[in-house]
Amino acid sequence: MKRYPYTATRVKVMTSDLLSREDYEKLAGMGYSEIARNLEEGSYQEDILAAAGKAAGVELIERALSTSLARTVEKLQTIANKKEVRSLIETYALKWVLTSLKLVLKVKMGFVTKDEADQLAIPVAPLTAGRREELLRDDLAAVVREVCSLVPADAKRLTGLIEKKDVIALEDAIDAAYYRKLRETALALGAKDPLRRFLLDIIALVDLRAIMRMKAAGKPAPAVASDGLAAVAAARTVDEAFAALGETPYHGLAGVRSLTDLETAADVSLFQHAPRLLHRQPLSASTVFGYLLRKEIEIRNLRLLVHAKAAGLDKAFMDAHLVV
Repeated sequence: MKRYPYTATRVKVMTSDLLSREDYEKLAGMGYSEIARNLEEGSYQEDILAAAGKAAGVELIERALSTSLARTVEKLQTIANKKEVRSLIETYALKWVLTSLKLVLKVKMGFVTKDEADQLAIPVAPLTAGRREELLRDDLAAVVREVCSLVPADAKRLTGLIEKKDVIALEDAIDAAYYRKLRETALALGAKDPLRRFLLDIIALVDLRAIMRMKAAGKPAPAVASDGLAAVAAARTVDEAFAALGETPYHGLAGVRSLTDLETAADVSLFQHAPRLLHRQPLSASTVFGYLLRKEIEIRNLRLLVHAKAAGLDKAFMDAHLVV
């Protein structure tokens, strides 16, 4: 396995700035205004100040967190001094780029407003805020071309779904193309590379969520390529699907009994990869993804805390849904 001592050392320093379990405990005991002030005085200061002129309240924090994540990806690409590591980061980060492109499509199709898209977009290059503005002014065909330049999507099919205004099928088609690309990337890695298992687990947990949503709706499960989920997909009911899950590599999720709880449990399952990615091969490219995964979880947790506080939800709710 290739070693990248410069990149790994820089990532180790960045990891020391992430929030700890104790930090989350303190934040959970604060009010919304205290949380916002704590973030502004800490590592999110630059991002909050940048968003201050564009939004306020929860929306300001949302934008600041999205900008922080985009800056993190950019920094990792900068310190990754080898092309193959940058390529891995770029492929993984396409999920945020495609989210921005889907938002552009939804604005142009009339499903969301530009303000809503601006709040939800994560401005990861090449879909920076400026590039998103350019595409919003361009025609739909240009957005489809942008998608197809990044992932192996069928332009004709995407165009047909846009004409039908079938936004759900459109998003599913784009997501499926991304996960095909991610799977190809994972399978190209060594069999013992912890990054390979992490990427394949991401895809499997996406497949699992899709299966369970369709089972809950009483519809046929989608075809999946993930190892070990065929019996789950073939189950007739949600209960049977969870029972079949107990015989798969993801048996730790079999005790969950609601789709909401499954979302949190799946996040926890992925988070368990972080220490393995950071420490099993401490000078390999996997350390980058161990850090990035922890940063993603941090952003998720902060969003949860801010929204929970703004909605007046109690600490028990936060404790049940924080991933630490």
